[in-house]
Formats: sequence, structure tokens, C-alpha cells
Amino acid sequence: MASINVLTLQGMSTDKVINSLGSIGVVSQHEKLQQDIRTLLLTRKGSLLGNPEYGSNLYRYLFDNSSNTNVLLINDEVKSVLLNNYNFIKDVTIESEIDSTLLYLKIDYVTVNTNLSTRLEYKIPLNSEGGINYGRL
Repeated sequence: MASINVLTLQGMSTDKVINSLGSIGVVSQHEKLQQDIRTLLLTRKGSLLGNPEYGSNLYRYLFDNSSNTNVLLINDEVKSVLLNNYNFIKDVTIESEIDSTLLYLKIDYVTVNTNLSTRLEYKIPLNSEGGINYGRL
């Protein structure tokens, strides 16, 4: 299967992708939402010019990966970001786990209008200082 590079514009993924052969394709709405949520969570809040409320403070809780308190703070941050940015999401539950090289996130939510339950799973690489390793995303 060919790898896909997502085009980004001002921190928001589009619904267009370029595959390894240079062809432009379109992703499904579910895939786009999954990409948008990942981008939202990995963007430092306040770093997007013209939209200082876009992003999360997730990076603040990654430096001490031995703390159970940080796992709870990560869960609260992810839940808060989703509920504040997506008005069609309800009943969010987050499971997270941190080891020395990865942050594992499992996000379950229900959509308001359709009552469909969805699970998103992310593996976010961490650097040796405990921050997000943007070079390995």
C-alpha cells in the first residue's frame, strides 16, 4: 500500500492527499476527522496566527511520563479540546498511556445526531526529553 502525505494549511488538514506516485486523492470524512483531531491535539495552543484558541496544551503534560497525575491531565486535556472544538461530539472517554518513546491515546466518542460510537487510536512519538517528536510523526 502506498504511503499518503496529508496536505496541511494553517494547521488544518484538507480532504486532499498526495500519494507516493504524485496522484491527488480524497479521503473519507472519518479519515479527515481523524487527521484533523490529530493536528488539533499536536498543535500548541496559541501558535496558529489568526486563531490563538486553536490547538491544545497536551505538550505540557508529557515531560514526566512516570506520573499517573499526568495521565489524568492528558485525558482531561484531550476531552476538553474535543468537546470545545467539535459540537457534534458527546460522551468522550479517553484512555492514555505513556512510555519512554510513545504516547498512546484511545479516544471513544459518540456523535450527537447519529449516536454512532467511534474509536480513534493514536501513537504519538516522544523525544528523549519527553516532548512530542515532530520529526517522527
